[in-house]
Amino acid sequence: MYQIKMIHKIKLFFYPFSSISAHPVIFKNGKVFWIAQNPSFNDIRFGISKTSNWLIGGRFLEDRNSNETFALINNNYLAKRWNNRNSQANLYLLSSAGMNTKNSEIMGNIGMHLDWEDRQFMVMQMLEYFSHNSSLVSNSRLAYSPYKVDYNRMSTWLIAQYSVEYQKEEYKYMFFPIIRLFKGNYLVEFGSNGNNSFLTFMTHFECIYSCFLDYFNLLSSYKMNIFNNIADKLISILIPKWVFIFLCCLLWLQPR
Repeated sequence: MYQIKMIHKIKLFFYPFSSISAHPVIFKNGKVFWIAQNPSFNDIRFGISKTSNWLIGGRFLEDRNSNETFALINNNYLAKRWNNRNSQANLYLLSSAGMNTKNSEIMGNIGMHLDWEDRQFMVMQMLEYFSHNSSLVSNSRLAYSPYKVDYNRMSTWLIAQYSVEYQKEEYKYMFFPIIRLFKGNYLVEFGSNGNNSFLTFMTHFECIYSCFLDYFNLLSSYKMNIFNNIADKLISILIPKWVFIFLCCLLWLQPR
């Protein structure tokens, strides 16, 4: 009975990442680090979900077109969630406020994120307004996962993203084919349309170490070699850190 309860506890910890891994709000007390680059912005965020529907944190946003950098307080709020038997839909309200790091001018942005997904299909629409250049940015996504996985396997998504930026009665648009990979609490997205690239890295963390300890106790109850399992887990933790360092270097070395 104890073993069954422990297995269920581990599944509850890992499985939610398959559905909330790229969402603006995560589980209560969960912490997130997020770094992204697209043709318009370099974006670094870190935050904590104070409740299950509100995340607050910091954000450094660099406009690659104007070479301006902004230090911001970031807020994401889950306004509505629709749970169905095999799918879920969410509506998020987004906002950031802060100042230009060079001249202290006030800057802010507001937005909306709407998505629907099941274990193989996803549709997403996001709108954001940026005050420093009076631009409105729209990102639309249609995604498909070729196979269903459980909590302990890597998930792969094929994403078609269409982006439009409206500014001063002009607009530009781009299409990106993107691949998303995630396993556990790590997510990577990368894509290119031949002229521009897209890159995202995200990680969540909270009680991961205590869950690993519980996992080790469960393995030892089956009379398995605990030292071999500790070594395997340490390798699985260290490798993503090297991947993260590589992605950060790649992001900031991109031509602006």
